[in-house]
Order: sequence, then structure tokens, then C-alpha cells
Amino acid sequence: MSKWSWYIFIAIVSLIIITGVVVDTRNARTSFQELVVDEIGDPHGSQVISSIYIAEFLDGENVKSITVTDIQTINKIMNVFAEIKLNRSDKELSISSSNYYKVMIQPDNGPSLDVNFNKDKIMEIQNSINIHKKYTWTYEVVNDFDYSLIEAMLH
Repeated sequence: MSKWSWYIFIAIVSLIIITGVVVDTRNARTSFQELVVDEIGDPHGSQVISSIYIAEFLDGENVKSITVTDIQTINKIMNVFAEIKLNRSDKELSISSSNYYKVMIQPDNGPSLDVNFNKDKIMEIQNSINIHKKYTWTYEVVNDFDYSLIEAMLH
């Protein structure tokens, strides 16, 4: 191969690698809206959430829990989470040896969604039906997240 052929080959390989890095970085960023709210129903919000179960765990033991069925309170809780921005993380949410919260969102129809998070802003989201890889990752909250409403409801 000539010198120019090598340059073209290296440029193409570099372009492929850079594209892969950019796509991976873009896919690492998401939002609670994308992972949960959009998954619950259609974009017009016609899916109704029938209940939200909230629990606090300490060292793997359920300390306190509550089930919310009032639509106004459900909307307040969903508004707390609505603006959360997430970034895929290598950190782990240790559910056996730490203090964490579990919020289970149950729509009228469709899969329930579990949101586990701690005060260190580490979050895991699981869908009861969909086995998409985005539900196997751990996320770090990268903007303000005020979970005082959740704590107030439990205390």
C-alpha cells in the first residue's frame, strides 16, 4: 500500500472510533422523563398512575413504607422526579448495606417501574417487563434532586 492509502485507512479507522465514542457518551446521558415517564404511557400523558409505593430501607431492612393513591400527591411525587438528569455510572447502589429509598410506580395498565436511590444521588431504575439494557445500568443524578418530599411522606 502506498503512503496515501495508509493515511486514508488510518483516517477512516479514526473516524469510526471517534463516532463510537461520541455515540457511547451520548447514550450515557438520559433523564428520568425518558426512562420512566415516557415508558409509562403515550407522549400525551393519557396513562394514569394508580399508585406509588414508597419505602425506606436501612441495611436491607424495610424501615418505613407508604402507598400513595391520591392523584394530587402522585403528581407531586412525579414532579419531584420529572426534571432529573441522569448519567450512566460505574458506581453501585448497595442495597444490602446502606440507606436507600424504593419508589414503585404502578400505572393503570402496563409495567410497574421501580426506582431505587440513595442520598449519594445514585439511582437504579427497573422496568417489570422490559429487559432493555438501559434498565440494567446504574445512574448518577447530575442536577439538583430534592428528595425531601419523599422523606417527609415517610416520617
